[in-house]
Amino acid sequence: MGTVLATLEELVVTIANVEGLGTDRVRAIARVVREAGLIATRGRGNSAAKMSERDAANLLIAVNVADTARVAPRIVERYRGLRARSATFDADFGAEFEKLLRAARTRTMANFVANLVRLAPRRSPLASTLYDAEDYEMEIRFKKPTPGVTIYVAVPREEITASISFYERREGRPTAVSDLVIGFAISQRTIFAVGKLLRGGRGQQRACSRFRE
Repeated sequence: MGTVLATLEELVVTIANVEGLGTDRVRAIARVVREAGLIATRGRGNSAAKMSERDAANLLIAVNVADTARVAPRIVERYRGLRARSATFDADFGAEFEKLLRAARTRTMANFVANLVRLAPRRSPLASTLYDAEDYEMEIRFKKPTPGVTIYVAVPREEITASISFYERREGRPTAVSDLVIGFAISQRTIFAVGKLLRGGRGQQRACSRFRE
């Protein structure tokens, strides 16, 4: 059976509902991000483009970080390029965020977490012990004005936690950090809601498409 993916309008409605955001605001940001080529574009109605993990990741970055729709594409590209590095592994935030959403869609969260925590500063028990999806608590915290993202993962009943931070890096070092930090966070609730939608679930209210080519 082929993968069933959601349309952009369904993704907009799901994110707006689960995060408590205005649908018009999310839709306006989505339109600008799509016009910049950062969200798939193709057709209308039944032939409308189906959303991938990349599209969902880009829209989530945009709505949680960008102050205005106009700056959203630049924000997406900048935050996707943030990097985390441990003694043996390094990765871009954009790629890891897509993997997180894919894990939510395919119900493989434990395997994703086991790989993600290899980027943590210290070895974590989460790298070798797999838990049920509902055992994990997760927070993705977006920071500005100095760009940064920290992914927190925990299994509360085992009192296990891990955190992985992504920063801009120049010549192998993080860029200077502003003393002012503004943070916006989403939890596993958003991640699983988007994963369910990408999997073909329709837990959020559907809306007729308002996107035109």
